Amino acid sequence: MRKWDTVGDEQKVYEYETEGGKLYIRILSAELKTYGSGWNGKPVPEELRPRVEIATDSEFQAHVNKGFVMLRGRKYAIGDTVRRLPEGEGRLDDHGFTKGWYREPAYFAGFRNGVGAKVNRETKAYGALRELEFEALNRFEEDHPDWQAESIRLLFESRRDFQRDKAKEARAKAAKAIREADEWQARIDQLGGAA
Repeated sequence: MRKWDTVGDEQKVYEYETEGGKLYIRILSAELKTYGSGWNGKPVPEELRPRVEIATDSEFQAHVNKGFVMLRGRKYAIGDTVRRLPEGEGRLDDHGFTKGWYREPAYFAGFRNGVGAKVNRETKAYGALRELEFEALNRFEEDHPDWQAESIRLLFESRRDFQRDKAKEARAKAAKAIREADEWQARIDQLGGAA
């Protein structure tokens, strides 16, 4: 995981009650996608993709024993990273929903049933879980219309901090090299006129 993908320890978690149970949302740092190489002095085209994480538990573990929603008497866990598509862009999913939210592929999370197995995309449960997600995400967006700017700010701050850390390491490395060069110069000076 890259440093700029992490979420700070004090990240605010928002709670939403749905028909099936509680869902928790927190803002993640946006994803930065670049196109091309920027050769010939041209700027590299960028796309900023604001993201949130949504889960059935406030620890975002997607384990039924930590939190769940109930559908037709069965427990399900949700754990997704979701990004907001640009205005006017939508994706048609397996259940015919055209939504402005895109679920990032997840191996360990996603939709899980009561025994921890992934919920098959072709099932009614999958579509119902997706609707619960949309309901909470849309309410979150209504409550926090500036969340996308916050997601982008988190990305910019973490990229800035990453570069500052690299600069600090480079300064420390340069200071060490200067000390070693000075030590060699002192040894040269001890030789006197033998050069």
